[in-house]
Amino acid sequence: MSHIFDNDKPVTVRAVAKDTNIPHEGTGLTSTSSPSSSDIPKSVADFGPDEGWFVPVSVHALFLGFVPVAEYLARLRLTTHVFNKGLGAFTWAMAGFGFSSSTKLLSGSAGGMGMGVAADKKIVALGLFYSVVTFVGTAALSITGQTIGRKEGYQNYEPRRGKADLKGMAHRMVAAHQNVLETFPLFALTAALVQFTAPTNDHLIELVALHVFSKTFIYLPAYVLGIDAARSTSHFISIGACLRALTLVALSP
Repeated sequence: MSHIFDNDKPVTVRAVAKDTNIPHEGTGLTSTSSPSSSDIPKSVADFGPDEGWFVPVSVHALFLGFVPVAEYLARLRLTTHVFNKGLGAFTWAMAGFGFSSSTKLLSGSAGGMGMGVAADKKIVALGLFYSVVTFVGTAALSITGQTIGRKEGYQNYEPRRGKADLKGMAHRMVAAHQNVLETFPLFALTAALVQFTAPTNDHLIELVALHVFSKTFIYLPAYVLGIDAARSTSHFISIGACLRALTLVALSP
């Protein structure tokens, strides 16, 4: 508030703050830099500002507690059964792009994973599939989120500039891509060590496949759709599967 004088009489002028949270006309988009905490739905896994001491304990307990859960699920042999036909067909399709070296994956016996994938190349085929999901599929997801979530759309000249402004589904599409990139090194390490030490071990292959299945078919859809319980659970399972596989590799003779 300030004062000016009109003919020696004081006149009060009140400054009004500009509302930066006004939606752009016809789009429902806002120009705020980030959503307020009141705009974010509550989750059962939220932590209050006075619960910081509890976070390290609970996070360690959740991640490590899901290691035996992943072990149990791997013993059911469900994920390799799901991948049995589809992964072989996917590898066969990728071989058609002219990469002659990948045709070696098709020379295995009928007992391999799916359409002729050799028994000792199952991890490689899983790695191929998950690499395409991570670096092609979720990249497209992220760009789509930026396109629909900003008034300006996706701007390739500075492609990461508008990520902080996103809200709702658009934000989750970008965040899902970023999380898969963050966890990919753990998958790559696990897959490489399993391939090097025990490429035909069915249980280790199942654990690697469980990571891929959890991230691809549960985690990504749940993240985009805002189903936080399924998203977090599938993330814990995927990390637990890798930790269990690495433990078994470390203990192998």
